[in-house]
Order: sequence, then structure tokens, then C-alpha cells
Amino acid sequence: KKLLLDTQNGFRPTYRTINNPLILKTLIDKAKAMGKPLYFAYMDWTNAFITTNRPMLWIKLASMGVKGSMID
Repeated sequence: KKLLLDTQNGFRPTYRTINNPLILKTLIDKAKAMGKPLYFAYMDWTNAFITTNRPMLWIKLASMGVKGSMID
């Protein structure tokens, strides 16, 4: 079962969330070059998961192979 989309940049080997601004800039540049509008939305998830059971989340992430200081 595939748990993460190909576009998911976090929690995957060799992918980093720092890639996202570069991807967005590339899309903006391509849209400008083609004279096409580009629409996107920014979601502020700061308070979206206040009731998340964090201990269970860490267990689930670890079971998926996520390792490192984020889990420890």
C-alpha cells in the first residue's frame, strides 16, 4: 500500500521540504513564460491538529520507517 504521494517532500529519503519553494518558483516562472495565470492556495495548519494524539502519531511514524531526532 502506497502511503505517501510522489509529491510528498517530507518523511521521504532524499526529499526535503526545502524543495517546495523551488518547485513553486519553477511553476511561477513557467506560467509567466507561457503567459498563463497560475493559482495556488496557502494553508496555515498551525492549529489544525490541536487534538492529535501525538504519542500515537510518533508510534505510527516509527512503524512506517520514519527515524531520527523528530521521533526520538
